[in-house]
Formats: sequence, C-alpha cells, structure tokens
Amino acid sequence: MNCPVCHTILQNRKFETQSVDLCPDCGGVWLDKGEFREVVHNLISNNKVDYLSTKELFNRKVIPIDKNNQPIKRCPKCGLDMKVFNYAYNSNVFLDRCASCGGLWADKNEIEAVARIIRGNPTMDKYAGALVGMTAEIEESKRATEEVTSLSNDLMSKVENPVAPVAAWPLLPLLLKDDLPTEKFSKVTFGLIVVNILIFIVQLVLVAAKDESYFRLFGVVPFLGFSIDRWYSFFTSMFVHGGWLHVLGNMFYLWLFGNNIEDEIGSIKFVFFYLLCGILGGILFCLIHPSLNEPGIGASGAISGVLGAYLILFPKADLTVSWLGKIRNVPAIFYLLLWIFFQVIYGMVALAAKDVAIGYWAHIGGFVAGVTLIQLFKRKLG
Repeated sequence: MNCPVCHTILQNRKFETQSVDLCPDCGGVWLDKGEFREVVHNLISNNKVDYLSTKELFNRKVIPIDKNNQPIKRCPKCGLDMKVFNYAYNSNVFLDRCASCGGLWADKNEIEAVARIIRGNPTMDKYAGALVGMTAEIEESKRATEEVTSLSNDLMSKVENPVAPVAAWPLLPLLLKDDLPTEKFSKVTFGLIVVNILIFIVQLVLVAAKDESYFRLFGVVPFLGFSIDRWYSFFTSMFVHGGWLHVLGNMFYLWLFGNNIEDEIGSIKFVFFYLLCGILGGILFCLIHPSLNEPGIGASGAISGVLGAYLILFPKADLTVSWLGKIRNVPAIFYLLLWIFFQVIYGMVALAAKDVAIGYWAHIGGFVAGVTLIQLFKRKLG
C-alpha cells in the first residue's frame, strides 16, 4: 500500500503494541478498522499523552472543514476517496476515513492529538463523573444507546469514553399510559405508526445492518448543511430507525400522545404539524452539530413536537408511570417538564463530551416547535 499523501510505500510497524502501516517519509499512519481505537486506548492507558489544559479546552475555536483546504486523499487499501472529518466535531484534528473498508488515515502527530482530547482535563473529568456515575455504568449505557441509534454515532465514540447522560435514565418515570380518551379513531396517528413500522421492516429485509450509505442517503447529515440537493433528508430521516427498540419506543410515544393532539386539531392539520416539528427539530440538530458527518435518524424530533403540544393542551391530564418502584399517576405537566429538563441536561452534557449517539437537540428543537406552533394549528380556519 502507498501513502495517500506522498505515495511512498507504507511500512508495517508497531505503534503502542498495535501493528499499523506507517509512512517513513511524512510520518502518517494507516489504521485498519478497529486499530485506531486500540492505539488511542493504549496511549491513554500508558500515560503517553498529557491532559489538555482548561484554557485549551475553552479557547479552542472550531475550524470548519470546508475552510481547511485539505486535499482529498485516496484510501491506500481500496483506492476510493476518503472523507475528511473533524474528530469529535470540534477538536480541529482532521482525520480521513474510508467509507468502504472503515480504515482511517492520520497525519503525523494526529493520533497523539486525538488521545489528548479524549483524555480531557482532570478538573472537567471530576465534574463529568459526578453527573454520570461510574465508568462501567457509562460504558454499558453507551453500548445500549449505540444499539438503538445504529449508525448515528461518531467513528470514535467507542474509545473516547464520553460522558454518557443516559446513566441518569432511571430518574425519569417510565411512561405506561394516559387517561384521555379520543372522540374518534386517530387515523393519521395510526397511519404514521404503520408507515414507520413497514419502512423499518423493509429496511431490515433489503438493507444491511451496517450499510452506511442507506442511512447517509435518507438521514440528516449536518456536515452537508442545508444544500438544496439534501432538503429531502429533513423529511425522510423521520421514517428511518436504527433498531426495533428505537422504532417501537418512538411509536409508543406517538400513539400515546399523538391521538389526543390529532383529535384536538384535526387529522389534516396534524399531518402538517407533525412533519413541521420533525423538520424544525432536524434543523436545530444541524445547527448545534455543524461538523457532524454522520446521519441523524428517527421520528423523535416530530414526536417531541407532539409532546410539546400535549403539554400546552392537556397539562392536567393524568399519566400512569412506573417510578421509584411504584405505579403512580402524575399530571402531564410534571412528566413533560421533567422530560424536557432531562433532554436539555443530556444535550448539554453530551455536547460537552462530544457524544452524538442520541440526537437530544433534535428532541429539544421539536419540543420547542410543538409548544410554539400548537396554538396556531388549533385555530379554526375561516
């Protein structure tokens, strides 16, 4: 294999106990899929890199990839063009990844730079640890999160040991049902559930579980911005899910809350309300993570808008939840305000930890859109 920078033949060398392909001229390193994780882990475990200073953490300014003027490199193994990405979205360490074989190219000293960013800062680590608990619990929660969201995660999320806010999930009541009957059958809500499940079944049959091209085609990719040829993804991403737990969890919330909103504003307006909340949630997701080069998928943004509408229209409705070991009835205002509070906390912590395994900001954007728009949609026409 040849170096993608200077075209010198790569030499197989040991790098922190891991066998890699090194360029003897420019010092760049080619790592097959999974090797980068091991190399970085060994650097940190063996204390080969220093902590970032607090000043470095807070004074770093993000350099947009399109202004970096880096030439496109070809994969030494496949010969295909590699995708450049800003590691952790704000590190300013620009790595190159092959979408075909999953290999990674790092220029000289970039691996060490990534290791420093992952290692973080001892002061920040102390407060982050207080938020999420023990490392073992963080890792277990993160693995479950990745299973649900499939490809909507950063290449290095497995190695950076991020501050995973999902460790606080037990604090949020487990929703079971509500007590609000509807006057008529909610055909649009039911139809949306059927369409989402059918699309997911077709996806299971026709699309490989790790086919990134499918998720990139139909998911929202913030790095691609708001280009005219990607406008459709704000719509299609709402109908793509990463796993059974992902789709069934979303559909449960849609049925529980959506039928009452549809009953209140009418079926036709509910369609537009649902889609608009999902689109606005996707837009906020892109604005918060402008350098993210991975797809965001799922109906959560749209369903969060439905939750926001429910808060405004039915704040005193009783919700049955399982919480702290007991079945309880709580008012909707309590549950939904607690829910959005956790979304904001999770979103801020995940943003600081450079972990985008769950699109919390799409949830927040959809919820705010629902709260803001529901009164407009509730008005009678004419």
